[in-house]
Amino acid sequence: MRILTVGDGDLSYSLALQRAFGADVSLVATTLPAADELCATYRNTGKILAELAERGATVLHGIDATRLPLTLGRFAHVVFCHPHLGLSDLIDEAAHAQRHSVLVAHFLDSAAALLEASGTIHLTLCGSQPRTWAVDEHAARLGLDIVQRAPPATPSCFWPPPSCGGSGETTPPPTALAPEPGWAAPRKFRSGSLGSRHWLGRFGYEHRRCEGDADMHVENSVELLFCVAAAQRPPAEERGRCPVCGWAVAAGEAEEEHVRSLASPVLTPAERAWSDPASGRSFRTEFALESRHEVPAEGEGARAFAWSRKAAFARELPSKKVALTAFREGRLLLNGAAVEETRCLRTGDAELAVVWKPAGCKSLGDSADVTAECPVHVMVVSATAETSPVQLTTLRLVSGGRRGRLCGDLCFFLRAHAGCPVVGDRYARRERGELPRYCNALRKSRARPQISCIGVGVGGGGVEGEVRVELAVPPRLLASTWSTPEAARGARGECGLRGVSDPF
Repeated sequence: MRILTVGDGDLSYSLALQRAFGADVSLVATTLPAADELCATYRNTGKILAELAERGATVLHGIDATRLPLTLGRFAHVVFCHPHLGLSDLIDEAAHAQRHSVLVAHFLDSAAALLEASGTIHLTLCGSQPRTWAVDEHAARLGLDIVQRAPPATPSCFWPPPSCGGSGETTPPPTALAPEPGWAAPRKFRSGSLGSRHWLGRFGYEHRRCEGDADMHVENSVELLFCVAAAQRPPAEERGRCPVCGWAVAAGEAEEEHVRSLASPVLTPAERAWSDPASGRSFRTEFALESRHEVPAEGEGARAFAWSRKAAFARELPSKKVALTAFREGRLLLNGAAVEETRCLRTGDAELAVVWKPAGCKSLGDSADVTAECPVHVMVVSATAETSPVQLTTLRLVSGGRRGRLCGDLCFFLRAHAGCPVVGDRYARRERGELPRYCNALRKSRARPQISCIGVGVGGGGVEGEVRVELAVPPRLLASTWSTPEAARGARGECGLRGVSDPF
């Protein structure tokens, strides 16, 4: 029995199938990325590839699930488990569903051409995907019958009923072997804590996200089995629509271009952008350009968070969690600058939804021009010697910002432009992890950025000269405090510094 798997991210599904049925199946596993890209994305792919080769399975890379080559031969089963394009931009849910709907339709059409008599196509989806991705409509258009819908909890979900394709199974399906010790995936993949149980979890299958080893929740998973219908395939739809997926195709657009444009990851801003003539800004999605609201008179004094949720973006921000995430990721602009959720609005403010902002950089106060874009003067106060166990430098930053908290912007400036991240910056975790053990006060995951305001200067505006108020630099901010374990222990005794540990 020949089985073809497509789009198997880390190939753990293919390996689990090979383990479960052993010599009773001839497995061909395919992936779209190359082998080196898979190994860089998933930590266990190297071992999986080696075991698949040892068990006699064939692994092919660079295979597009929407254009399966006929040279692969005929198969009794073609399997696509949890298809996903790896899209990072999920703001426009309709466009996201459309792209995956096109992917599923063209996969079904391509897989049907490789089926043996009474062969079966397997498609595992979760949640509302069968409905939002229009699976039933695609099956009817392509002349396929959905012969079974079952949760993937038992091996019976893999085998179609005897009436599949109008001719029944001539031989009973093989029986799954007993899993050997050490094969089972971690408990969370077998217990249902990630949304659903899969019977191949006992053989090592782990459902992972497209972008790496992060866990993927697959609530209410269902495995759909398709067989070629006995009746002829219905005639193609009206002109101007793709005969495979049914979506509108622009005049003169080739089918390959149509699939490539819709069933592909979101393009980068440099590759595709929408421009706003009024502000001169470019956006990653058309949704961002169209979502523009001007604050009316009744919005005077309202908080940006409440007004965006209830009045402006009630559809785009359906919950408090989504709204907070949008604010923290800088996907909301106020008068051309990223806005904080506590900002009070004024009549006439124009608010735009956007999707890109440098990590760690916030808009501050009433105007980003006087905070984030003001000059910063840098002076070295203290630095550790080259022979010190840790390389730290204390910098004195003088900025002309008049309003707002400057911590986020200064951390971004030092990390992205100066190449010396602030200790405690959450976007510089690798550098923080390299600190020695005696610097535990700086290594803590919840440690605040080691940056403080120690002085304020006021000048102009009717004040003669300049008035300055300045404090002493706290010992925890001096590089000399952490130069050696002895110096750190001495600071702990003299200044009451907490979190200083012995080096061993």
